[in-house]
Amino acid sequence: MHEEYNKSDLIIIDNRSKTEYDSGHIENAVLIPYNLISQELPKITKDKNAPIALYCRSGNRSSVALRTIREMGYVNAVNYGGISKATKILNEKKAVS
Repeated sequence: MHEEYNKSDLIIIDNRSKTEYDSGHIENAVLIPYNLISQELPKITKDKNAPIALYCRSGNRSSVALRTIREMGYVNAVNYGGISKATKILNEKKAVS
């Protein structure tokens, strides 16, 4: 999925706590703590095909969030893991585009 998206369409979701988010986050990332994903994601997009990238500190919380949103029917979501890995992936995509 993440190879074919239009960069501007990608919804980047930070699944960490507000404190972690406030201490630094990926540009344009939306804060949705992993335990609130089922309530908050539909407020961001109802499009079940929307390209979504999730990340947290280490990849564990974003993994839980990914499982939840897939159960909700969102089919174009990926877990970019921890913030360091997610930053690297997104920077590589910027260099290519």
